[in-house]
Amino acid sequence: MTTKLLLKIEEVSEATGWGRTFIYERLKAGDLQAVRVGRSVRVSVESLQALIRARTAPMASDATQP
Repeated sequence: MTTKLLLKIEEVSEATGWGRTFIYERLKAGDLQAVRVGRSVRVSVESLQALIRARTAPMASDATQP
């Protein structure tokens, strides 16, 4: 079975729970890299993973202490 390297905007939305508007904003800002296939826009899985890593904040280790 082959894993997809490029995802449709709808697939990115489904995988992340992000709305289409947010995804297109991230594309315009340069946070996500896109490939055009004709008139279609595809997002690379690698770019999506990089954005998620960049937006993932570490949990504060002292959050459980008063």
